[in-house]
Amino acid sequence: MSRPRRRRRIRRRPERMWFKPRGVPLSEIDKVDLNSDEIEAMRLKHMQEMTQEEAAEEMNVSRSTFARIIKEAHKKVTEFLVKGHALQIQERKYAHMPREFICKECEYQWNAPYGEGRPKICPECKSQEIELKKPKSSLLNDDIGGD
Repeated sequence: MSRPRRRRRIRRRPERMWFKPRGVPLSEIDKVDLNSDEIEAMRLKHMQEMTQEEAAEEMNVSRSTFARIIKEAHKKVTEFLVKGHALQIQERKYAHMPREFICKECEYQWNAPYGEGRPKICPECKSQEIELKKPKSSLLNDDIGGD
């Protein structure tokens, strides 16, 4: 019996869910499905320039699992580019990290779920001077969480 699968952490959802060659109708080409964990693995490895060990820890997976995820992602992206297929990002249910905000006026801190946009005012003092709090890990940049 295999070990239960850990919940993978995804910090950033892709902005687009489909990519295809220009001028070719989607109905005329094959598609490649890329999972959101594969996108996250590539983001951490290539954009955040994390080691496999750091990225695996960030995603809450083992290093060997991370290696399998990134290998499969590279294979799919290569197929998309070389063969001219369409690329569809399949979003799965993962543990999306909550976005943390802080008020510059009263220093109140709170979490906001994804999908509701960026808060306009502080729930405590109603100030508009709020900012996205940076994650504890210094390896991550300001774009985490999105609006």
